[in-house]
Amino acid sequence: MEEYLDRHIRISTRTKFRLDEVKKDMSYNAYISEMLDYFEVTCTSPKLKIKNSTARLEKRIEDLIKIVKCQEKDIFRPLLDNSFSSGNMSMNNDQLVRLANENKSLKEELQRYKESGESPDVYKRKLDSLINLINLFCDKSQFRKATFGNDLLVPESYFEKFLDKIKSDYVL
Repeated sequence: MEEYLDRHIRISTRTKFRLDEVKKDMSYNAYISEMLDYFEVTCTSPKLKIKNSTARLEKRIEDLIKIVKCQEKDIFRPLLDNSFSSGNMSMNNDQLVRLANENKSLKEELQRYKESGESPDVYKRKLDSLINLINLFCDKSQFRKATFGNDLLVPESYFEKFLDKIKSDYVL
């Protein structure tokens, strides 16, 4: 059982009213404990106020666009220049077509992602479900212990199934 200390916290009337509204039927101790757990799990802090949660997502999308443009400049352009300068375009034609198709599909996927308007909450739910999956697959109780030491005996196929599950559910 938890030990309780009789301590007082001084807060303004407005803050107490807001706290009463959000805690509903929970005790102050339980609600404050949940708030602290939330901050630990999400690695956020009340000191860092995020005004627009979609701004971070838009920033990440812009970063992806920069990466694609950089790849075009640093990888695809030199490949194209080398193929033209060597005069042997027929050998690299298949490769260029494949790269162009891959580039086109990446741009379409990026456009679909922008249009989907997927909120950060959906992304967070996906990450939470991935964490639950990892916890499920990494549960020590489902493996046998080695004869000597603290090592666990894990079948090789187990990791293949685990990676297949992650690829099918969480990788684009």
